[in-house]
Amino acid sequence: MFYKVAGIFLDIYGAKLKNREWERFCYQYDASDSINAEIEFLNYTNLGIYTNLEMFDDFQSGDKLIRREEDIMLVRNNWSYARIFPLRNPENEDAFIIHIFYSHAVQRKMLQVHSSLIRFRGKGVLFLGRSGIGKTTQAELWQQYNDALIINGDMNFIQKENARFR
Repeated sequence: MFYKVAGIFLDIYGAKLKNREWERFCYQYDASDSINAEIEFLNYTNLGIYTNLEMFDDFQSGDKLIRREEDIMLVRNNWSYARIFPLRNPENEDAFIIHIFYSHAVQRKMLQVHSSLIRFRGKGVLFLGRSGIGKTTQAELWQQYNDALIINGDMNFIQKENARFR
């Protein structure tokens, strides 16, 4: 299944994503699109085809092994491909995918900001501040009284493109 998040294309296969939030990023792949990362979730059925060191044949020196609790992900050095071993904790599925996305976001000089983002009159407006100050409440009020659209009420990525921010 293909996903597009902030211009980053992910091809995720071998998993039924448990976090339903990913559905809004589903993308119809076009041959002109360039996939930034392939993420392969291994299950016990397809894991059986890998024996001894065959699993590591296409990984090179400098590639990464990432462990979260008892779960393991192998990632190419350029973050273009990852294999995720069968998960013991299903919540780590999301953590691994997000880790890969963040790696691509950093390469594109994107900045993650704890904020609420609305679209108002064709422009993006960010509400920034410490937790509990009312960022989400402010966004909801703009939605209620000014017909603003809430894009995201918690975390947003910002990227400078020429003289504009996206």
